[in-house]
Amino acid sequence: MLSPLRVPLGCCLCACLVLVGCHNWYAIRPTELPKIGEAYSQTHDSMEVGGVTMPVVAKSEIELRSEGGGHVTIRGYSHARVTVDGDTHEYRAPVVSAVRGDTLAIERENGADVFPLEDVERVEVSQYASGKAAAVVVGILVLVGAIAGGVYLAVRE
Repeated sequence: MLSPLRVPLGCCLCACLVLVGCHNWYAIRPTELPKIGEAYSQTHDSMEVGGVTMPVVAKSEIELRSEGGGHVTIRGYSHARVTVDGDTHEYRAPVVSAVRGDTLAIERENGADVFPLEDVERVEVSQYASGKAAAVVVGILVLVGAIAGGVYLAVRE
C-alpha cells in the first residue's frame, strides 16, 4: 500500500514543475526586443539591508508593438525566443539586445548572437501568466483532495 503522504507530495512536485511553464508568449517586432532589456536597468531607490546598500528596482512594465501592429504590455522579467531560418534560439531573462543597422544583436554569456533583420522570422517574449498558474494550483488541490478523500474512505472501511 502507498504511504498516505506519497500521493499529495507527488502532486505538489508535479504542480511545481507545471508552474514553471505558466508563461504566455507574444510575437513582437524584432526592433522592439531591445526595449525589454532597458526596462530592467531602471533603479528607483536604494535601501540598507544588514549593513549592505541594495538597489531598489521597481517591477518593470513596458509596452511593445506586436507583430500585427497592436500593443503588448509586459510586466516584470521576460524571456525571449528568436526564430531565424527555421531555428529557434531561446534567451533567459534579462534579455539584453540591440538593433545595430540592419542586424539584431542579443547578448549571451559567451558573446553575442547577431542576426540580419531580414532573416529574423519571428521574435516572441514571455509574460508570466498568474491566472494560468492559479488555475493549475486550484486544479491540483482539488485532485489532491479527491485522492485523499478516496484513500480515507478506503482505509476507513
